[in-house]
Amino acid sequence: MSVKIPLFSVRLLGLAALVLGLGYFWGWAVPLHAHMGVGGLMVLGLWALALVAWGKARTLALVALAVGAAVPVIGLGQLHWSVGEVRWPIQVAHVALALGAMGVAEMLARRLKDTTAAPLAANG
Repeated sequence: MSVKIPLFSVRLLGLAALVLGLGYFWGWAVPLHAHMGVGGLMVLGLWALALVAWGKARTLALVALAVGAAVPVIGLGQLHWSVGEVRWPIQVAHVALALGAMGVAEMLARRLKDTTAAPLAANG
C-alpha cells in the first residue's frame, strides 16, 4: 500500500475536520455529525498509515493507534464531561490531540520514506 493516499487523506480530512469543528464552535450552521464523520475518516487514514508502518516503525505506529483512539474519545467527552460551562480544557485537548495526530501521520510517512530509501543509498 502506498503511503501517499493515507497521508493525503489525513492532511485533507484533518483540515476539513478542523474547519468544520471551528465552524460548529463559532455557531455557524455546521452539523456536529459532519465534523465527527470527517474526523473519524481522518483517524481511519492515520490508522491505515500505522498499519503500513507496523513492520518498520512499530513504536510510532502504536503511538498513532493510541492518539487516533484518543481523538474521538476526548471529542465525544466534550458532550458529557464538562463541569458546568467550563468546556475549554477539553476542547483544547481535543484540538491538540487532533493536530498531534496529523503530526504523527507526517512522522510515520517520513519514517517510511527514510526506511525505504536507506537500502537504495547503501547499495548505490
